[in-house]
Amino acid sequence: MNNEDPANQASNQVTPTTTSVQDVMQGAQYVAAAPSSMNAPTANPGKTLGIVSIVMGVLGIWLGGLPVAIVSLMKSRRAKQSATWGIVGVVVNTLSLILSIIVAVMFFAVFANMDDNKAKSGQSSTQTNAKSTDTPNAELVDIPLSQQYKVTGQLGKAYWAADIPKGDWEADILDQGGKNHFIRKDKTAEFTTFQGYDPSLSGDSDLKATRAGIASLTQGGKSLELGDESTTAFIEMGRGKTVEFVVQDYTYSTNDGQVMKARMTGRAFDGGQYLYAWYVSTPAMFSESDWQMFVNGLSVNDGAI
Repeated sequence: MNNEDPANQASNQVTPTTTSVQDVMQGAQYVAAAPSSMNAPTANPGKTLGIVSIVMGVLGIWLGGLPVAIVSLMKSRRAKQSATWGIVGVVVNTLSLILSIIVAVMFFAVFANMDDNKAKSGQSSTQTNAKSTDTPNAELVDIPLSQQYKVTGQLGKAYWAADIPKGDWEADILDQGGKNHFIRKDKTAEFTTFQGYDPSLSGDSDLKATRAGIASLTQGGKSLELGDESTTAFIEMGRGKTVEFVVQDYTYSTNDGQVMKARMTGRAFDGGQYLYAWYVSTPAMFSESDWQMFVNGLSVNDGAI
């Protein structure tokens, strides 16, 4: 028999019940707290790469930015996160690629146009068998043959100014009143410039007068055969303007029967003045590079400097 006081017995019976409730409540709090930890958002693994790709696209570095954007897109989708950064990166870098293509096409178009203009200008100066017209290549020069060329210097006359040739050439006469005579050292070619006045060349247009002067200078050759006519241009030293000249190719025979190939350039102007230059060689030794060397070294001294 248990002789313990009934009040103590009741106290001993209640205590275990109280402890048990506290334990249950603490467990409930732990269980309630656990889900909030489990539901915390996961970081997007593609976000940083997406931002980097966008920056690269804006800077025009699409070659690297586009692959980075694709990797960002794949990482975000694998993690089941928003792929917005990767998508924006792909769009920005694609636009950068398209813009680069447009700029490249425009650049090459401009470059090709510049080359075409240079080729046209070079065609005038290198005499590429272009057929003449009444106003040949007028758009390429300041004073075309269709206009009258007036000397602006105080002396009222124009002279040739020539550079000393290089290579296998030597000067026989150099800048004596505008006259120059150069001879190839092997005696197979010569280049001569001269000027003068012929009243019979006045009154006509510069183009007609120039053609008449060339015909007069070449008519003494035996078995003369005229080639194509073209034009070139020389710088006027006083004003820096380009003056157009006729160029005439022809062949002829010397007194001993030797065939020679020649090219003459000239212009008649201002009431009968004229400037002419010609290059003569045997057909086998005729050199386009020698001709170009001489015409590049010629300019018109109009007495203004």
